[in-house]
Amino acid sequence: MIRLTRLNRQSLTVNADWIGSIEATPDTTLRLIAGESLVVRESVEEVVRLVVEYRGRVLAGAGLSALVASGTAEIATLLEVLRRAEAERDPEHDPAPHALLP
Repeated sequence: MIRLTRLNRQSLTVNADWIGSIEATPDTTLRLIAGESLVVRESVEEVVRLVVEYRGRVLAGAGLSALVASGTAEIATLLEVLRRAEAERDPEHDPAPHALLP
């Protein structure tokens, strides 16, 4: 479970396994696998980070911490893809556009 914040600053807890997709439109919108949509204050990148941390805790609790360490490169790649997509969607929104250049 991850803790997020609605636009009205109300806290909510979401089952990370139920998130089907996340998009910035421009507010971050989570589409759950059951079809429900939630709009939250956190950025797409922040939601992804929270989900990754949650899954890491689950794996560590199951004694599979090595999987967490081995997935670090893939997670970094995913976050970079998200940063680039956000910069392409709205260059004004990106706080450090020069950091995205190859």
